[in-house]
Amino acid sequence: MKSVLLLTICLILWPNFVTNATDLTVALITDEEGALQEAPLLRYRGIELNDGPDIRIVEPDTNMEHKSPIKILIQFIPREGREIDLSKFKVEYLKLITIDLTSRILPYTNKEMVKVDKAEMPRGKHKIKITIGDTQGGITRRVVELKII
Repeated sequence: MKSVLLLTICLILWPNFVTNATDLTVALITDEEGALQEAPLLRYRGIELNDGPDIRIVEPDTNMEHKSPIKILIQFIPREGREIDLSKFKVEYLKLITIDLTSRILPYTNKEMVKVDKAEMPRGKHKIKITIGDTQGGITRRVVELKII
């Protein structure tokens, strides 16, 4: 009886946890990481692949400048007959050294999208590589540049 009551309480409260999770501010890139030296121009050339799911950047508009915190909404569109494989999901900050951001953004990620309402980033230009795969071995890598003012 106690376990049924506990389960009922959890099911009632769960939507509040999920809703409030996106309201949190995520320190996606720290000031120290933002201050690191930029990667050489040729270092990340040609790293985009596109035989896996489509990566659609819904927000932010990568052609505009933004103030921090920014909203991030990225959709994953699987190819026909394939499923997204989140074990291949990776987000990296491209500096002189590559910084793995996956653990910071994974709590806001599912097989359909990444959704962060408030992502903190320092001022500057930030190149971020997103990798996602599917169950058939397809991989898509996309590099986006975000401008924070």
